[in-house]
Amino acid sequence: MTEPTSRPMSIEGPYANERARLDGTFTDLDREWRKKYLKSQELGHHEPRTQFSASQMEMNPIRRAYRFPLDFVFSKLQPVLGDRTQITRYWAGKYLLAGWMVLGLTYYFKYNSHDWSRKKGWMVYGSRPAVYPGSPNFPNVSEKKPSDYADYGFKNSPI
Repeated sequence: MTEPTSRPMSIEGPYANERARLDGTFTDLDREWRKKYLKSQELGHHEPRTQFSASQMEMNPIRRAYRFPLDFVFSKLQPVLGDRTQITRYWAGKYLLAGWMVLGLTYYFKYNSHDWSRKKGWMVYGSRPAVYPGSPNFPNVSEKKPSDYADYGFKNSPI
């Protein structure tokens, strides 16, 4: 293993501790330098800046974007929920995702059903009622006529 080419150094300079400043070698130029150094250590009006946490830096921008709404809400709820914040946020996201999926599927099956006017959409079939011996329509297996098969709602169209 090779040595690093440059070693870290203190930005405080040679007079970091008080004894070095009191031994008599501390000049007016050193005092001026130290005064500038201490002034530079004061925080500005825009500091400290908030940084991304390590977990956020690992996420790509798209993932951060779709996680932002729940992250924002649960960051405000964190003082109330305490340690349960992450678990609650996890399950809230799963329930919202499942709800959106149910709404999407409901919309799709309601407004994109397969009919005679187009070839797209899912064909949804209903099951026939069971016919058992002893029921009034026992020998009749189906209530459909041959002209009802492959109709796809054409008979009920307003044309």
